[in-house]
Amino acid sequence: MFNQGKKCIKYRYTEVTRQGLRLIIMSNPLYVLVKVGIAPIPTKTFESKQDDLHETLRREYPSVGAVSVLHQQTINVSPTGTEVRSESVPILSRSNISDGWAIRIMPDAIFLQTNKYTSYLDLRSRLERVLGLVHEVIDITHYQFAGIRYVNKYPLGINKDFDGKIRRVDFLQPELCNLPKAGSNLLSIYFEGENQLRVNSGVTVNNPPLNADLAEFAQELGMDMSPIQGACAHVDLDAHCQLKAPAPFNMKEITETIDSLRLLAKNAYLEVINQTE
Repeated sequence: MFNQGKKCIKYRYTEVTRQGLRLIIMSNPLYVLVKVGIAPIPTKTFESKQDDLHETLRREYPSVGAVSVLHQQTINVSPTGTEVRSESVPILSRSNISDGWAIRIMPDAIFLQTNKYTSYLDLRSRLERVLGLVHEVIDITHYQFAGIRYVNKYPLGINKDFDGKIRRVDFLQPELCNLPKAGSNLLSIYFEGENQLRVNSGVTVNNPPLNADLAEFAQELGMDMSPIQGACAHVDLDAHCQLKAPAPFNMKEITETIDSLRLLAKNAYLEVINQTE
């Protein structure tokens, strides 16, 4: 069930597999990240509410993250020259490392991440809880982005076929003149209405478990970022929706948007990855 009158296609969440009543055992991803982009909160307001946010969240996320400020540079190029602007963005991050969950709150976004994913229903419940708690402390007026990202990793294995996990091997590395393969990194982009799916896939050798853009987030979970020895196939599914204009904050609309994005990513996963029955 969907409504295209909204900026993003939204579905009422129902767990359905394309294989009907057959039991599908899906391997859990290595890492999952959810982002909800919100209308920017003034820095002074955000900083004045940090103690209240820590108090509200500390029971479920007892550890404070190491990063409290993000230093950003913006480069503007114009006919008159180049202007470089630097700014410091406050960050509030907390984690529950034993459970494998962490949150990061910034003036323009809320993140939820895990390296111990068990089910989407669990993730959805945690997301609603975090959004609700933050909204109680800081009045979130609008949202403008929603996204969910699943990172899957598969070692080469004894038979050198990634244990048969990859169904669509065309997402790894194409053949070329019978040359030996030494690695790949492919990016494929797809659209479903206003939702976008970016599939980063390929084969890496002696690389860290996560891409560099996720390494800073993952440190809040205590993940080991040392290189994985040998070849690994990766399938990184990034489903997101950028609203054309900010919409009033609405928990039901946000979770329905995440539902639709998760379904888009799941269907891609079922197409690319072999399942165990």
